[in-house]
Amino acid sequence: MGRATIPRSAVDRHSKSVSFAPHVVEFAKRILVPSANGLEALKANLDEESGAWGCRPETLHPMHVTLAPGEDLDRNTQAMLDSVSSLLDSVYTITSNEDFHLFLWVRKLVTRASTDAIYGAGKNPFQDPAVEAGNIDKEFALLGLNVLPNIIAPKGHQGRKTLFQSFHQYYARDGHKEASRIVQARYEVNRKHGVSIEDIERFDLSLCYGLLVNTVPAVSWALYYVYSQPSLLEETRAKGPSHIHPSKDSAEGLVYRVNIAEIVAGCPQLASLVLETLRVQSTNASGRVVLKDTMIEDQYLLKEGSILLIPSAELHNNISVWGPSFKDFDPQRFVQKRDEGKRPASAYRAYGSGASVCPGRFLAANEIMIMLVMMVLKYDLRPVSGGSWPLPKSRPHMTTSILTPVEDIQVAITERKGYEHARWKFVWCESNGSPDPSL
Repeated sequence: MGRATIPRSAVDRHSKSVSFAPHVVEFAKRILVPSANGLEALKANLDEESGAWGCRPETLHPMHVTLAPGEDLDRNTQAMLDSVSSLLDSVYTITSNEDFHLFLWVRKLVTRASTDAIYGAGKNPFQDPAVEAGNIDKEFALLGLNVLPNIIAPKGHQGRKTLFQSFHQYYARDGHKEASRIVQARYEVNRKHGVSIEDIERFDLSLCYGLLVNTVPAVSWALYYVYSQPSLLEETRAKGPSHIHPSKDSAEGLVYRVNIAEIVAGCPQLASLVLETLRVQSTNASGRVVLKDTMIEDQYLLKEGSILLIPSAELHNNISVWGPSFKDFDPQRFVQKRDEGKRPASAYRAYGSGASVCPGRFLAANEIMIMLVMMVLKYDLRPVSGGSWPLPKSRPHMTTSILTPVEDIQVAITERKGYEHARWKFVWCESNGSPDPSL
């Protein structure tokens, strides 16, 4: 059987027998406490043949609900936006033309802002510099061996140990009571199924993976594409003026108030830019385990115990779907054109698809667009090397869907010309729901 002969959409329709769930169990085996009961709770009704009950499906349901367009998503988005604004105006601001490394700086900023929004700014474990710098996906493959991790993967092992200790303190201080609804809902489901606090603390590693490991590089790449193309930068900035509302503040003087949700809703090109960034840089291979013999479209027999992989890079570089420009970064590619045929939904898998589609895709898209809008309105970036922006070498990573850079770009940041010393107030006032980040 050829690698690309099985229709992806047909596979998605068999989510109970061709499932991602066993991968979750295997991951849990390597992080949970053997003497606790988290693993047994996770295994219950793994195939969901008798309905969507059990620890795993009941945890996924509130994740999809709280991260779907609505009040919870708006609150999370505003909290993330508030954190970014505060961080840019404090220690994360670079005010003296200081040089810094783009991808590393974005990682620090987005990690802190994202976790402030989800875990609550008051007791967020990632406010501890040791946790923030722990690189939770470091040495993932070696840690997966589960053999002398402190020796063969010392940095990754120490990073996880620090994270788990910090989450232990977080739950001991009832930090989850001040967190987003997604954290509270996960906690409630786990306690309902008798999962120990110790295992709940470790389950949060998976939430941190979903929250950070792809969004961080995606923001970095989006900034790279915009700032490395002057015409695209100017075009992106041109969408802002009608949504910038200068006002006088008795304490701060002139303040520029910006409703980023208005910009996003009125600028499909911005959403297209984000989708194209993910298309070009996505390298995930969605893994599924065949739980029982399954016939696909009456012609493909998948045998029980087999592993099925759906590589996004192959789909995202398919000339029959994307045309002869499939290798190019085209920020307008996803803006609907009258002369363009509709692409099959299964051709785009940056967020996965089917039952395993990323529940946080709306929040991730909002985060990327918030960072883009705030940065292009406030700052100018240029490579320290001068001239054109170098394209950093990158490589796939076992735990990420987005390519991570092997080398960083040293850049200089200055306040945007014409807006030096300006004061900004960014808000997210959503009225019509967030744009769907998937096809």
